[in-house]
Amino acid sequence: MGLESLTYQYYLKLGLTWIFSPRKGHYPQLFSAIQECPVGHSLSIINWVCGVVSSSKRWNGVMSLYCRALAILFIPLIFIQGCESPRTKSQLTVFAASSLTDVLQVLKEEFEKNNPQAEVRLIFGGSQILRFQIEQGAAADLFISAHPEHVRSLMDQRLMKSPEPVAENPLVVMVAPQLVNQITQFENIVEVQSIVVGDENVPLGTYTEEVLDKAAEVFGQSFSDQLRSSIVSKESNSRLVRSKILLGEADAAIVYESDAILTEAGVIRLPEVLATKARYTLAESVEPRSLVVNDFRKFLSSERARRVFTEFAMPVVSEKQGSADE
Repeated sequence: MGLESLTYQYYLKLGLTWIFSPRKGHYPQLFSAIQECPVGHSLSIINWVCGVVSSSKRWNGVMSLYCRALAILFIPLIFIQGCESPRTKSQLTVFAASSLTDVLQVLKEEFEKNNPQAEVRLIFGGSQILRFQIEQGAAADLFISAHPEHVRSLMDQRLMKSPEPVAENPLVVMVAPQLVNQITQFENIVEVQSIVVGDENVPLGTYTEEVLDKAAEVFGQSFSDQLRSSIVSKESNSRLVRSKILLGEADAAIVYESDAILTEAGVIRLPEVLATKARYTLAESVEPRSLVVNDFRKFLSSERARRVFTEFAMPVVSEKQGSADE
């Protein structure tokens, strides 16, 4: 019959045999067995019952056909009443900027722990790549971009709605471990031979351009030009930029603080006059497929989520603050 359990097979056969037995007192045992049955085997049971009836000496001819019809009509009703359907989890698909990888993994576990009916599926990548995938029809219930412009673009296309700020992430200079004692402040960065940054088409690159433009105003154009001349690679997301430092392929990089902490590399915070922060923006699909979209959104603004974001050097901002910044 294809049942998943020999125990279930035994009890179901025993119970269904009692249907065609004159001993009516066995009905309570029958329904007890039926209530324990797995879902998805109604057709197999019907076929088995028809075989039992057809081969029975007490049921032949017209009665055999009659009972076959009864079994076909009656067995599904038993399964509807008695078999408990497995509680499938509501899956939530979240597209998020790669720089959120660590913090969202923690928040996902916390949310699923408190909401056992939910299953969060995280898809990470460059915000511009994720936006393109959504434009091409990728099923994302929520999108968390490292820059508001990608959310605005999807909203203009009526693919996303209800935006709100989630957190900020300051930019810092990440220094190769062997240069930690040599490069101790931002002005020293011109001494390195190789710098890695984000591509201009990705949020990290956009924010880095802001830093370099400010540096030209504060330290002079020659300082900024020297920094630019040391750039040897422009990567498509923050994690790739970080990996260049950790693999020893560059001397310094401009990255998000959350990517630099908890590594062996050195971290130099930008001077106040150059301070630049990524602004993560959350939006949901105009046609969300998950039943827990609102629950997860509320969780991200909870005090527990706020503490987790802070642990990863990502201060949470309110919607009012986010609107003011823009």
